[in-house]
Parts: sequence; C-alpha cells; structure tokens
Amino acid sequence: MLPLTVALLLLHTLGDRTWAYVIAAVVGGIGLLASVFALVECVGAVRRGVAWTSAAWVMGVLMVASCAVVHRLMVA
Repeated sequence: MLPLTVALLLLHTLGDRTWAYVIAAVVGGIGLLASVFALVECVGAVRRGVAWTSAAWVMGVLMVASCAVVHRLMVA
C-alpha cells in the first residue's frame, strides 16, 4: 500500500513535472505488482474461510488504490 500511496502523492502534487511522473510510474508499478500478490493471498484466505471479512476489506482497499494510481497515470 505504501508504494501506491507514494505514487498517488507524487502525481497529485508534482504530476506536471516529467521526473515526478516517471518516478510515480515506477513506484506505482512496483506497488501494483505487490498488490497483485497480496490479492492472490487474500483470495486464498477467503477460499479457506480464514478471516474472510478482513481479507475482503484488504482486497477492496488494494483494488481501489490500484485503480486510483492507474487513473492518475492516465490523466496526468
């Protein structure tokens, strides 16, 4: 979640500068890759029935943050 937050903050505050956009894209890409792995683990937890409410909440937060980063990269 931290790389996604850093990427969003960079795009929000300094998105008009090329260096900030490139750094946000790299950090956001790392965050998106990490969120894919986390989503796979959360889906496994939901299937096993282990704390499925927490796993579903984490899945929702990660998907919203991932969509926000992709949206800001496309708009900026």
